[in-house]
Amino acid sequence: MTAEVPADLIDRLEDAAEAAEACVAQGRLALSAAIAPEGRLDRRRLDDEQRAAHGLAWAAAYAQTLRQTAAWARELSAAGQFDEASARPAQLLAYEYLSQLAGGLPMSQGEIVRPGEMGFDPARLAPLAERLRPPPGASARIVELLAAARGRPRAHEPQELRARRVVAEARRGRAPARRRLVVVGRGGGGGGGGGRALARPERSLLLLRRPRRGARGRRRR
Repeated sequence: MTAEVPADLIDRLEDAAEAAEACVAQGRLALSAAIAPEGRLDRRRLDDEQRAAHGLAWAAAYAQTLRQTAAWARELSAAGQFDEASARPAQLLAYEYLSQLAGGLPMSQGEIVRPGEMGFDPARLAPLAERLRPPPGASARIVELLAAARGRPRAHEPQELRARRVVAEARRGRAPARRRLVVVGRGGGGGGGGGRALARPERSLLLLRRPRRGARGRRRR
């Protein structure tokens, strides 16, 4: 049996977002000192710090996702709609993102940028990530909840959580009607144009492509 959702989960989500933002701010100061020591950007120095700059940009995306997820959870709670089907994916996302910020961000296959390279101390992140660790059986429970809630409208659902839900449904053979789901590696092109990339700073990008029009101008189902 899966453990209950923590009663203070939203507080934990907000703490995670705050800690991630603080780390990004610390990294930004360190990077600014390295590439603009006199207050003006030195492009040669920026070239030398490309790895740190790229990693910090991904870290900022993680922090923003955590902030938006916490805000979404708080809004649902105020409306009395923050149920288990919303809470468990939010907890899993926050745990994974905070753990990656603490241990290293996957920039590409086989390449990880560490917190020290991005100029911040991750010591504050590990305890918070541990408080968000999902209990055994949580992933299976999420699949059950998503299947049960399939087709229900979700108020102001963050794009990242929606992406996870769509992937889970697709893996069960339930990709949303009138759309074709494509998962490609971050380094790959996935067939070029026509797709809309969802913000997903992980090992893969999720593309939701609009279906092509048939010969008579109608969309293929």
